[in-house]
Amino acid sequence: MHLHALAIKLREPDAEKVVEGFDKAPRIVLLESREGYSSTSGIMDFARELGRPRGDLYEVAVWKDSIRVSNGWLYLFMAIHQEAIVVPENVDCIRAMLGTVDSKTSIEMTNRSLALIK
Repeated sequence: MHLHALAIKLREPDAEKVVEGFDKAPRIVLLESREGYSSTSGIMDFARELGRPRGDLYEVAVWKDSIRVSNGWLYLFMAIHQEAIVVPENVDCIRAMLGTVDSKTSIEMTNRSLALIK
């Protein structure tokens, strides 16, 4: 996995709204250090426990307890499983190129077939 530390300048920074947005967004999972996710290896263990092939984590994992706002900047840490993260988007891209279904339906189909968390 890759660990990303983000610093994002926002017009109207609000950590609570960021958490709400991530919580509603498909393919983003919020995890907390106190739940045992203190490193990317802990997140990979989580993916293995889901029973996924090769321990793939198709979602972006964001440490909820890392989300902070200060002086107009949003700070957070996220983990990306670089080999797995591209799979859902590639499946959806192929469907889009073929024009078989609309984007919302494709995302729902892909999420269901890969057993994404949300």
